[in-house]
Amino acid sequence: LSPAYGGPVVHVGVYASEGPDTPGYFRSFEQLAKARRGRPHWGKSCDVGAAYVRDVLPRARDFAALRQAWDPHGVLRSAYLDARLG
Repeated sequence: LSPAYGGPVVHVGVYASEGPDTPGYFRSFEQLAKARRGRPHWGKSCDVGAAYVRDVLPRARDFAALRQAWDPHGVLRSAYLDARLG
């Protein structure tokens, strides 16, 4: 699930201190990134769904199969990961 899998990439990050406009700032950046099929960074918060992840990450389905095989009882699952990985 590396955002760099499969070819040359560029990483763009945005940063801000806490303030009243911070959530909107990050939402705006994420909309721009999604419009360009940007891949999520797994160490950062993101608001993408499983369908989007499957669309932009070529090996997402392979990872889902491994996840099921290695953690069939869902011990390592979380609501956050379920929303992004299905």
